[in-house]
Amino acid sequence: MKKIFFKTKGKAHPGQPFWYPWGMGGCIGRLLLFLVLLLLLLFLLSLFRRCGNTQTEGEVTDPIFQQDPLPHAPFDTTLTDYDNNLPDPGEFLPDSAHNVVPPFSRDSLVSDTTSRREIVGNVLNIILDSDAGNETFKKWAQEFKENYPDPAYKVVFYRPLVQLIQIQVPSERRMQVADELPRKITDIRFHVFIEEVFETSASNKPNDPVFKYADKSWYFEPIQAYEAWEVTRGDPNITVAVVDSYFDLNHDDLYSSRIVKPYSVLTGTGNVAPNPLMAIIDFGGFIHGSMVASMAIGNQNNSRGTSGIAPECRFMPVSIGNPATSMTIMQGLLYSIYQGANVVNISYGGAPPAEFLAAFQRMTPREMKEFENRNRRYGEEVWEFVANLCEERGVAVVWAAGNESVFSGFDPSKRSSKWIVASGIDHNLKMWVSVDPASGRKAGSNFGNFPEVGLQESTISAPSVDIFGAMPFNRYYSGPGTSFAAPLVTGAVALMKSIDPSLKNEEIIRILKETGKPVEGCPQIGPRLQIRAALDAVRSRRR
Repeated sequence: MKKIFFKTKGKAHPGQPFWYPWGMGGCIGRLLLFLVLLLLLLFLLSLFRRCGNTQTEGEVTDPIFQQDPLPHAPFDTTLTDYDNNLPDPGEFLPDSAHNVVPPFSRDSLVSDTTSRREIVGNVLNIILDSDAGNETFKKWAQEFKENYPDPAYKVVFYRPLVQLIQIQVPSERRMQVADELPRKITDIRFHVFIEEVFETSASNKPNDPVFKYADKSWYFEPIQAYEAWEVTRGDPNITVAVVDSYFDLNHDDLYSSRIVKPYSVLTGTGNVAPNPLMAIIDFGGFIHGSMVASMAIGNQNNSRGTSGIAPECRFMPVSIGNPATSMTIMQGLLYSIYQGANVVNISYGGAPPAEFLAAFQRMTPREMKEFENRNRRYGEEVWEFVANLCEERGVAVVWAAGNESVFSGFDPSKRSSKWIVASGIDHNLKMWVSVDPASGRKAGSNFGNFPEVGLQESTISAPSVDIFGAMPFNRYYSGPGTSFAAPLVTGAVALMKSIDPSLKNEEIIRILKETGKPVEGCPQIGPRLQIRAALDAVRSRRR
């Protein structure tokens, strides 16, 4: 908080009551200041109440879910000491006091007419090979500066933990520099990618209250969750990383000894909750990460709220803020890979700028394929590099397909055949489509399977409407979006790996597709997730 200093005029009278007329503008000045501060406090409290203490659209207010928190000490996010800086960064890398994620500003965004994406105009990102050491960072920065001595070109951020560098360049030369760099720095292996913007887009039954209500737990049955839990609820040796906005780790459905290596890419610390002011300003982001995590790995049989699909696997929460960019998403993903995650959930994705959305929704399959062919560099290539890294290290990554009712391949991060991309279905087990009755605007699940033109970009489908999950401060929320289909798939993949940790990504994808049920009338999305059938297929494979 900014410090406020008060000047006094005239002679000071120490020890006198505060209402005496000298100093700080006299009685009237003090009274006015007090009233201004009181009004400001009341305004902030009203915002907090709107965000945290009264019903939010989609929030579940049934008394059975409004229970006193379970007793536990607050989750300690200060245990892990991360090495985010080089001991001697040299002349061309930022010193430790300035080596922080550059603040995101929408003023810096431009709509790129080639990729039809929103990008940050004056920066480029560099990803070094996974074996790059500290000296490689210094060497790359030195060679970059030798080639671009102008002060307008500089390294603004680096993080050895995830092998990433961000450089600042003149906006008008961004793409030219991206083309030149691999030709100018030839003795170090690296890839260049642009800084894009990503948005977030909720019997054998456990005793969690959600299972007493068919309307709130409807989505567990169509994906065979109950039958799957007869086989396994997860292996504590399998780690699920959730790369998302923020998390309330003190929520009854998330607080657990299963939490490992929490990390915030924005602060470089283990604190994955937003600061108090951000919790008010972006309470939706605070909800999003907490919900997604609870759907994938939330606690089960604690007589609270709901359950994740893999409630006995370990949980690695990785906070990337909201909105996220290519750099923060990449940091979160690489951190998960390098820190030993077996499965990673990313319920984020790029959205076309408003002026391009309608054109995307009208595209024919052939036009979709042509668009992909024209827009491969500085996106698809880098994500494919990371997908290969995941394949080498045995990490399965599940992405939410997105909610724009367009083909998911418009976003280069979703195109790799090594990713698992989750589309969304509704209560009728059809592809989720939503039309705003007032504006007529169309939304709903993204898709991408058109074999006639060589597109196969939706791996699997899962429920994405009225999905129930953990909301900060021990409350609950029910909402739509493929953001919430993805963690159901992530939990399923974690259960598969619990049976056989050696599963390759191509095997996981094949089993999910072969055991899933086709979505009636919707061949453009992957089949409906069938977890028990997938687990049986994994067990058969091991025999």
